Amino acid sequence: MQPIMSDIKNLTQGVGQIIIKFAGSTPGYNCEVKNGVINNQYTNAFTNSNYDRLNGIVTTTFDSNEFINSSDISVVRTILHESVHAYLVAYFSTDPLSFN
Repeated sequence: MQPIMSDIKNLTQGVGQIIIKFAGSTPGYNCEVKNGVINNQYTNAFTNSNYDRLNGIVTTTFDSNEFINSSDISVVRTILHESVHAYLVAYFSTDPLSFN
């Protein structure tokens, strides 16, 4: 998954701007990415909606075992999907008035 994530970081438009926001120095937009087991047979990744206000971190867990036979496009889709979730959690937590 790491080579795919590196390619995604080079996107500059559309959803790629969300990745750039997390990769940059925007206060409150820090995404922690973990590998772990997700105990749901229909889920291969999960973004926690509990925002760590002290460190400004949103945590996403990917179950790498679920991606063993996946195509690159499938992995990218999941990474971008979870990035949108993380962005929404961070945005709501840092600026709820604008979010609404």
